[in-house]
Amino acid sequence: AFTFAEISLTAPDGLVKVLPDGSLNFSDLISKLNQSEPSQSQSSELPPVQIFQLRLERGRFTFKDLSLPTPYEETFFPIQLRLNNFSTRKDRQSRYSFTASTGEGAVISWEGDLSLNPLGSQGRLAINKVDMPSVWKYIQDYVNFEVASGTVDLSGRYQVAQKGDAFTLELTEGELQLGELIVAEKESETVVLSVPSLSVRGTEVDLNDKQIVVASVTSEGARVNGWLAPDGTFMYETVFALAGLEERFGQFSGGSDEPQVDAEPWTINMREVNIENYAANFEDRTLATPKRIALDSIKIDLKNVSNQKDSQAEITAALTINQTGSAQVEGVFGMNPVSTDIALKITRNPVKPMQPYVDAGAAVELASGTINLEGRVKYRALSGAGP
Repeated sequence: AFTFAEISLTAPDGLVKVLPDGSLNFSDLISKLNQSEPSQSQSSELPPVQIFQLRLERGRFTFKDLSLPTPYEETFFPIQLRLNNFSTRKDRQSRYSFTASTGEGAVISWEGDLSLNPLGSQGRLAINKVDMPSVWKYIQDYVNFEVASGTVDLSGRYQVAQKGDAFTLELTEGELQLGELIVAEKESETVVLSVPSLSVRGTEVDLNDKQIVVASVTSEGARVNGWLAPDGTFMYETVFALAGLEERFGQFSGGSDEPQVDAEPWTINMREVNIENYAANFEDRTLATPKRIALDSIKIDLKNVSNQKDSQAEITAALTINQTGSAQVEGVFGMNPVSTDIALKITRNPVKPMQPYVDAGAAVELASGTINLEGRVKYRALSGAGP
């Protein structure tokens, strides 16, 4: 075996560049390697290699994309790597740790065990303090929104293993923390979404069984602003349109235009969702006199939300309408098939704000009054027979 007591690299510098024509700065090397054919005497077995300690200190890696209308660049520094007892022999585990930082303060931490024969790894990955405006810059020329602020923290444990020609992948203890997100329409710079905090905890993903389980989702204090344009288009259809992204990056997705036949759907389960103190403001600009609706103090609690067949989720919700009215919802609903069985109560909803809609069809003035409504809504979609 090729045996090394220690291999150490200090201040290595790497660069990956996407050229204006979309090719990589090392594409010619890959092409030459692909052209060379292995001789019949070459074995497919990995050569025996043993490295007791591999170290990389103060590494630097730069990514540049010059194919974008606005060139993009990101540098990772410093990069640190530790790999102990690395071996290509069968069933040998190597302990590793990896850290890297970006100029915007994001930190990547990765540690665990690695084996090459067979290929597999398990450990923990954390990506903290990701600056979302910096990520947005990579797609800024293909979207109609701007990410003005926001940070993301991601962490979780993983296990990947090779079994024959297939791979298994499981993610556990996944967490996502989103903070101080502000998204605006690019053209007018109008803020359309602000999320002070959002937390996703206890996420488990099984790639082979196509299952996602989320223990809890909590969020507080978000604000949503929207409007119906004079042509009847809801602004989110244009602000968050993804056609530009699909046109630019679709070639890298590996997808196919052919329809998927009998593809096994993913199963998603969210055990608990809690939303507190949300607010939403909408404006209907299709009317001669635009109508504004303000929803405040929005509180939504969901339990056992799932797309599994015949599953039922619990919902409790309450909100304030235009400062004086209120609405409450309590009951159950399903997604597969779509169904609802909820109690609905609307109290003291003023009628005067509905005047612009009355003006569109009748010469009637709504001087005063409120709407109070209480009842139950039941719905279930029946396959092939309607609701």
